[in-house]
Amino acid sequence: MSSPVPGPENEPTTSSLPPLPPAPRRGLGRNPWVAAALGFLFPGLGQIANGQISKALVIFTVFFGSITVIVNSENPLPWVFLLPLSFFYGIVDAFRSAAAAEARNQGVLDEEDAIEGPGWGIALMGLGLLLLLHNLGWLNLASAARFWPLLLIVAGGAMLRNSLAKGQKDSNGGPAL
Repeated sequence: MSSPVPGPENEPTTSSLPPLPPAPRRGLGRNPWVAAALGFLFPGLGQIANGQISKALVIFTVFFGSITVIVNSENPLPWVFLLPLSFFYGIVDAFRSAAAAEARNQGVLDEEDAIEGPGWGIALMGLGLLLLLHNLGWLNLASAARFWPLLLIVAGGAMLRNSLAKGQKDSNGGPAL
């Protein structure tokens, strides 16, 4: 018995081989623990590592602005709470954003979640406007500090609106977030 002669008729065809699994999507692989550690070292640094520059500037401004107001103010009460809140928020947000970005790279999370929403740019513009008005002497931040609970009211209203909109979207058969 002779061995088969190699040739095109005796070689396996590509249709007989099982298909290869798709290669994992690589690109901006982010490690959530590294982003959190960077956020711990310096407020906003974790967001910069995640590519969220506007968010990093807001966290940096709120953190160091709070320190400035605490040092220079006779009544540092609201700013004392904002200081650790901005610090820990930056760490947790850096971790969650990096985890979400990595999940999107792996194809686990939908692309519709924006990595940096327009709200952060609006917040940065608002902070800049407040500081400019203060520097020009048109707004005295020390006298406006007694109105800081308005920020809680506005933030609570925004959270309530988002929660109601999400509930409305879920009850209408839309995709659950």
